[in-house]
Amino acid sequence: MLENSSKYILHIAEWFPNSEDPQLGIFIVKHIQAIQAIHQCLTIVIEADKDLNQAFIIEKHNHLGLDILKGTYKQYTKWQKIRNRWNYWRLLFHIMKKLETSPSAIHVHVPRRSTLLVSYFSKIWNCPYIISEHWHGWLNKSYRPSIVRKSFFKRANRITAVSKTLAISIQEKTTANVKIVPNIVPEIKVKEQKVTKKKIIVVADLVDNTKNITGILTAFKTFQIDHKDWQLDIIGDGPDGYKIKGFVIDNEIKGVQFLGRLPNDSVLALYEGYDFLISFSNFETFGLTLAEALAAGIPVIATKCGGPEAFINENNGILVNPGDEKALTAAMKAMTRKKDSYTVQSLQRSVAQFQAPAVQNAFRNLYSDLVDIE
Repeated sequence: MLENSSKYILHIAEWFPNSEDPQLGIFIVKHIQAIQAIHQCLTIVIEADKDLNQAFIIEKHNHLGLDILKGTYKQYTKWQKIRNRWNYWRLLFHIMKKLETSPSAIHVHVPRRSTLLVSYFSKIWNCPYIISEHWHGWLNKSYRPSIVRKSFFKRANRITAVSKTLAISIQEKTTANVKIVPNIVPEIKVKEQKVTKKKIIVVADLVDNTKNITGILTAFKTFQIDHKDWQLDIIGDGPDGYKIKGFVIDNEIKGVQFLGRLPNDSVLALYEGYDFLISFSNFETFGLTLAEALAAGIPVIATKCGGPEAFINENNGILVNPGDEKALTAAMKAMTRKKDSYTVQSLQRSVAQFQAPAVQNAFRNLYSDLVDIE
C-alpha cells in the first residue's frame, strides 16, 4: 500500500521536469511548492519509458522539495497510441486506488489524459477538484474542446489560468468560471551593469509552429548585416531541433549557438550574461522566460500573442506582432540602442507581482472554502 497518514492535496502534474527535459513544467513545480507552504501535498507524476522491461514501476521520493509518487509505464511505438494511453490510465488508476487515505482535494495541472480518472475519484472520495491550465492550445481560434472536456471544466470546483487572455479563452469555450493565478517568477540578485556583451538569448522548446525559432533566425541574419559581431544563443531542444539546426547551416547564419536543454536554476544564472532576450512565439499563455529575464535585469522583445502583452510594455521591452520578421529585426536594432536606458531595478519591479508570496496568497484564497488552510 502507498502510505499517507493525514489530509493532503493530491496534485496530478501532466507536465513535470525529467532527465530529458529539466525545464518541462517547471512552472507547475513552482505552483505546487507555493501550495505546499500552506497545506500538505502529494504529487503524482506519470512518465513513459520505451526501455522498461516490465509493465510499470512506482517510486516514492522527494524531488525539488515535493513529495512525489512517480509511476513509469512501458512505452510502445508511436503507432500504438491507444495501448500507451491505456497503460497511462491503468497506472494512474492503480496509484490513486492504492492511496491509504483520500485527499482533501485533487488539483490537476494541464489536464489531458487524467480527466476521466480525476472525475471518477473526485466522486469516490467526495472531494473537490481544481484545474490549473497553462496550455497554449486554448488560444488557437480553431480549437474546440470535446463535450467531455467541456463537462470536466464546468464541473470543476475551481479553475485557474495564468493570464487574462487564457482565462477568457477557456471561459468562452466552456462557459466555466476561471480565476487568474499567474506563474511564479523568482527573485534574482544581479549586478547593476551597463556593459554591452553583444549577446542575445532565446529560451524555448524547439517547436517551430508555436515558438517560431526559424523566424528569429531569419530576423537575426538580417540584423547581422549591421551587427556582425553579435551572438545568438538558443537554450532548449525539441522535435524540430534537427530542422532548426539545419536551417542555420542551409542559410549560412553565423554567430548562432545551441546550448541544449538546461535546468531552470542554470538558466536563471545565465540571463544576466546577455543584453536582451527574444521570444517570437505565435502563442504564449504567459511568457515565463520573458518574466524571468526581466527578474534577472535584462529587457525583452516579445510578440503580442496572448500572455506577454499583459506585462511587457515600453518600460521593459518591445512588442511586435507574431510572424512579423521585419518588425523583429527593427526591434533588435532598436534594442541595441535602448537596452542601457533600462535599470535593473525598474525591470525587476515590472514583474514583482509574480513573486511567490503574491501567488501563494492567491492560492490561499482559492482554496479557502474548499479545504482547511494553515
